[in-house]
Amino acid sequence: MSKITINKLKIYYEIKGNGNKTIVFIHGNSLSSNLFNNQFKDNKLLNSYKLIRFDLPGFGKSEFASDTKTYSLPSFAEVFVELYKQLEISNAVLVGNSMGGHIILEALDSLPDVKGVLINGAPPFGLPPADDLFLPNPGVPLFFKGKHTAEELDILAKSMLKDVKFTEQVKDEIKKSDPAFRDAWLPNSQTIIPKDEIEIVRNTNIPMAVVHGNNDELVNFDYLKKLPFKTLWENKIFVIPEAGHLPFLEQPEIYNRYLLDFCEQVMI
Repeated sequence: MSKITINKLKIYYEIKGNGNKTIVFIHGNSLSSNLFNNQFKDNKLLNSYKLIRFDLPGFGKSEFASDTKTYSLPSFAEVFVELYKQLEISNAVLVGNSMGGHIILEALDSLPDVKGVLINGAPPFGLPPADDLFLPNPGVPLFFKGKHTAEELDILAKSMLKDVKFTEQVKDEIKKSDPAFRDAWLPNSQTIIPKDEIEIVRNTNIPMAVVHGNNDELVNFDYLKKLPFKTLWENKIFVIPEAGHLPFLEQPEIYNRYLLDFCEQVMI
């Protein structure tokens, strides 16, 4: 098991694949890099690219943070930028799910060599964030509640999914995460202010692909469609059928095809 130390925390990562061009995957709130297994088993991806995934502090196989100020978007972006440097990554495509997508946008100014960004479940927000960013869903407040009852855990996991067969897998990831992260996230966002992501997507010159699960019951698709993406790949949002907030898990063949097509175009 490979780990590096960032800000005195041991961070788990994995590198796999035979290509000399790199794709980095960043997981979402309460989850881990383990959910990208379907990408790390895809022979087309593995034969063409070097794939890197890691667990953020407080998740998966990485260390929990004793200082809960670590649990903020700017702090996570700093961790990611440091990992990018320590692993000597360059000219990569960055893939982010949910919170992972927001981390990429937060870090983008510090990573000028990035070739492209693919996000899903990460609606770029302004400051202050709009009220219609997310859909009304009982799962939303549970992303920011430290400890869950069995019923709440079930609601949170199912809020991310179209297909209930993945429920136990997602619940296992949530149970491995640090409850202190969820308790700290919203209070920290009031004092450790993130960047205006709408301004980032309005002004960046880095190609940006946006993927959306057709059955995502968390992200407001109408909000997503009206955002001023300057460099939106093929000038459209790619909608994946029969998928919720985690299309890379539920519909990996379609998701991986979009990822491959995007990488082929931006990594010339």
